[in-house]
Amino acid sequence: MPTTQPYHSGQIYDPNDPTLVNEQLKYLDVLYDFNMTRPSEMPKRQALLTQMLAEIGEHDREYFYKNERIDWEKIL
Repeated sequence: MPTTQPYHSGQIYDPNDPTLVNEQLKYLDVLYDFNMTRPSEMPKRQALLTQMLAEIGEHDREYFYKNERIDWEKIL
C-alpha cells in the first residue's frame, strides 16, 4: 500500500513520514498562495479554490469571499 493511503483505510501511519510531509507541503503552498491573493484577483482565487477543493459551486464561493468585520469597540 502506498504511504499516502494508510490514513484513509484506518491503519496506523507515521505522520512524520517524509513522503507525507512533502505531500502536505504542496497543499500548504497552494493554501498560502490563495491567502496571499488580492481581492481583485478573483479568477486566480477561483482557480486556487478549485485546485484545493476539486469542486466548488457559486454559493460556496460566496462563503469563502464574504467580507466579515467585527466591531471590536462594541465587544470590548
